[in-house]
Amino acid sequence: VGSDHLSLLAPVAELRAMAALDGVRYVRPPLEAIRLEAPQIGTITSEGVGLLGADDWHEVGFTGRGVRAAVVDFGFFDWSSLQDKGELPKNTICINHTTQDNCGEAIPDNDHGSACAEILYDMAPGIETLYLYTFDDEADLARIVDHMIEAGVDVVSLSIGWVNGEPNDGSGLVSSQANRAWSLSDVFWAAAAGNHRLRHWEGHFVDTNGDGRHEFDAGGNVLNVLAYDGGYREISGHFTAALTWNDWPQTAQDYDLYLLRRDGNTWRAHRSSTLVQDGDDPPAELLHADLAPGVYALLIEARHQEGGPEYLELFALHTRLDARYRVKSSSILEPATADGAVAVAAFPHKDPAALEDYSSMGPRNPKGGGPFEPSACGQEPGPSCKPDFAGPDWVSSASYLPSALGGTSAAAPHIAGAAALVRSAYPSWSSQEVYEFLKDRAEALSPQSVEAGPSGAGSAQDAAWGWGRLHLGDPPEDSIVKVDRFLAVPQGPIIRVEWQTSTEINNKGFNLYRGALAGTEIVSINATLIPSHAPSPPDGATYSWSDASINPGQTYLYSLEVVGGDGKKTHHG
Repeated sequence: VGSDHLSLLAPVAELRAMAALDGVRYVRPPLEAIRLEAPQIGTITSEGVGLLGADDWHEVGFTGRGVRAAVVDFGFFDWSSLQDKGELPKNTICINHTTQDNCGEAIPDNDHGSACAEILYDMAPGIETLYLYTFDDEADLARIVDHMIEAGVDVVSLSIGWVNGEPNDGSGLVSSQANRAWSLSDVFWAAAAGNHRLRHWEGHFVDTNGDGRHEFDAGGNVLNVLAYDGGYREISGHFTAALTWNDWPQTAQDYDLYLLRRDGNTWRAHRSSTLVQDGDDPPAELLHADLAPGVYALLIEARHQEGGPEYLELFALHTRLDARYRVKSSSILEPATADGAVAVAAFPHKDPAALEDYSSMGPRNPKGGGPFEPSACGQEPGPSCKPDFAGPDWVSSASYLPSALGGTSAAAPHIAGAAALVRSAYPSWSSQEVYEFLKDRAEALSPQSVEAGPSGAGSAQDAAWGWGRLHLGDPPEDSIVKVDRFLAVPQGPIIRVEWQTSTEINNKGFNLYRGALAGTEIVSINATLIPSHAPSPPDGATYSWSDASINPGQTYLYSLEVVGGDGKKTHHG
């Protein structure tokens, strides 16, 4: 059970009877959810860790220590083996909300979730716990968020997108769960924006000749041809088209969606989605087909219009639309549209000055649906401006070798990992403070344009790059040293001073001071700084010093001075 939605398997013959039960509003299939990856053949050895400056943070000890992170996906192929190999942290916990055994570990198609988890761990190798949450459909998300809140999860990465479930204004079923995690538990939720900039159209329903068919241009073209640059193109394989209109949550406006196939000079109906919207149904149509090679087109037809034509939005999930009809703006998928989600665009790590041409753009729709408002972004962006940041894609992982993981799927866990590093450095900060820190350090690009990026880091948010290309910048100079034990033990003619640390971040070393109980001057007893011996930040180390310049029968006091890399000095003992 997830909020007011119940997910179950039922015989098709019983669906009408189920829908007629008291307390049941409607029965529908699960919303369409897709991985936001862009597959590619080839080996890419570089990672986004160095590109974003995370390695500099690791060197001084900021690795995500104390942070609890999570990845949400359909499943995690071979996750326990990746854990054994050190590709995932030792404290990785998989929470299974699917019908698959052991979080889908034995299903190769689930390598998408595993690769996303690897990226987050590469960015923040010191995280306290990594939760892997699996799900079958949107009804599982409420239980996942419940567990996140109970477990105290700080940072989440989600590289799945949904269509047909909301007006793309951040208020839908899936977006509400990201909002709930943020409002109740201050979770920093990084969500892939989508790879649908070239697979999206929206606009008002236009029918100048009264035949009930939408005209996509002023020439009366009623077919949104699935071609490039106006030329016919054969396509094949799995095809999905999703149509919605701005009459949420229930509508009597009824539109149908048809997929046509070209036969000689004739277009023939091939598939259709003709749900009846009669006042208590969501304004959505979803069409699936496995296509043999051929030329296809999409047709939108109005069956019933009550109160006038609506504003329509169309996604072709697996196929680019004709260049004449693409609407790049407002192509972000749920839940990246949510207030509680940080929407992540993608740029290729080999060419970080160019945004991926498929990376979905904002802004999100206004409340209730389109049309979107371009002025939502700019120097003083409103809450509708999305995305928030851009992260790298086409990065390597053990799960995808010899290929690479591309798309906003790869970008989102980079931003989640960066947030984990900031939270480890500033554990008292809220997710909003972490966001502001990342915003102020985002790298802006020039010349200024909606394609190239904002004019200055942290000064403008546009509909393509958000605040800009994420970069962590220089790590904090604060020194963090935890001294767990400090002892002075008489051993014959000497006093052996011992101390042990559990954490050393940005630490140069130590000075020892000694004074007598009778109030004599406190003096340094080491001629040069005792250097830090910590093997790798933020680990600690054990130290000792033999003090032979003492007088028998005298009581001594010892003080330990910590000298941080930032020049600050603190005393213990």
